Amino acid sequence: MTNIIIDDRESECGIAEILRKTAGVSVSMQRLPLGDYLVDHKLLVERKTFEDFASSIKDGRLFHQASS
Repeated sequence: MTNIIIDDRESECGIAEILRKTAGVSVSMQRLPLGDYLVDHKLLVERKTFEDFASSIKDGRLFHQASS
């Protein structure tokens, strides 16, 4: 069973509902201090729009966020 914790600020994007319907996936919601999705307490995923991704590269936030 794969356990995914989703940051509660991601509740309206629709991904939580898709994951809940996926066999072998357990989903819970809580406030995460970093990232948007924590998979099996090992992998932290930050979801970004293309515009935010490009902006975060340009202003240097991406590298700071990735190293946190």
